[in-house]
Amino acid sequence: MSATTTNVKEAIINRRSIRKVKKNDNITKERLNEVLKTALHAPTSFNMQSGRVVVVMDDQHERFWDIVKETLRSRVPEESFAATVERLQGFRDGVGTILFFENQETIEQMQEKAPSYKEQFPYWSHQGSAML
Repeated sequence: MSATTTNVKEAIINRRSIRKVKKNDNITKERLNEVLKTALHAPTSFNMQSGRVVVVMDDQHERFWDIVKETLRSRVPEESFAATVERLQGFRDGVGTILFFENQETIEQMQEKAPSYKEQFPYWSHQGSAML
């Protein structure tokens, strides 16, 4: 195995969910741009490239989590809201937030171009987003 394969294997085996993140000086805008440029090469069925990535950092990152908190205020029972705020603060304390979503217009265009595969494009889009 190559060093890269071993590192990926170790990363998969040793991965953990981290809900309280901290600012890390090693995560820079330049490093994120490098990673995102690489991610853009992730393959997709029919090369549809329906996945999208939005990165928010600095003040925009903090504002994003403030919006999430205020949105959840009306949806989470009052007795559970303090725990929700604590969890959200754990995310807000990070360097930035990366949001992944799928462009539905792209999927619909592909369905029109290749109608015999119409039912498969939403599934393929999810798979492409996972690789992204």
